[in-house]
Amino acid sequence: MPEVTVIRRDGIASSLVLDGNESSLMHALRDRGEFGVVGECGGCCVCGTCHVLFAQAELYRLQAPSEEERELTDNLLHSEERSRLACQIEIATIPDGATITIAPEE
Repeated sequence: MPEVTVIRRDGIASSLVLDGNESSLMHALRDRGEFGVVGECGGCCVCGTCHVLFAQAELYRLQAPSEEERELTDNLLHSEERSRLACQIEIATIPDGATITIAPEE
């Protein structure tokens, strides 16, 4: 079970243990309610309300984004090279000790 650091929009960092009961990072962040992740589409990769940023060094350890995810993140106002959609990140692929920043609201 990886333990990650989540940096909220207000800059406060929290430790989070990903126990694997959720199918994606979006579900883990949304279901806990304290991180401000909405996940309006429920994980269908169509809304961008689960936009997160990974530390650059950790991106290579995640599964590559699909073309659909890349297109959506490229069109977000706060898109960066390290942007990902939490709904597309499987818990099992997240490295222990990763730092995840919740992106600004669109």
